[in-house]
Amino acid sequence: MKTVHKVVSVVDVRHYERIKATPEMPAEEQVRVRAEQPPTLKGVWECQTLANILKERGISAQVVAASPQPRAITTAVMVSRLAGWENYEAIKLEELDVASTDPRVKEMREKVKAFAKEQDLSNDEAQLLHPQGLAYMWQQSHRCLKGL
Repeated sequence: MKTVHKVVSVVDVRHYERIKATPEMPAEEQVRVRAEQPPTLKGVWECQTLANILKERGISAQVVAASPQPRAITTAVMVSRLAGWENYEAIKLEELDVASTDPRVKEMREKVKAFAKEQDLSNDEAQLLHPQGLAYMWQQSHRCLKGL
């Protein structure tokens, strides 16, 4: 029996920077912002920049997978549309939703938050710069995506 190997490229994208609800916002606006997690201007710029890089490199997608979290889905849709992708399968990977239930993820988040505060960074910047943060993110994504 002949074994066939398929080469697959995976682009693992971190979700965009989002607008956060503040006490100064009216109550209904706080509820909307928490539910929809809309991007900041920087978040929109991040998606556009990534889409431009993907287009410049000729990268297209046959499958776009995201966790079921609203910000992850919106990021996937924004990048896909901005990159000009039209014929792809969009799937939600429940396995990527581990962040809401896994105590190890909560522990890592606390380490990253403390690191962010120490270094005067945003949580997203700290996630990428923390000595264990990026490796942990990659391990979680790899674990979920290796079965695709």
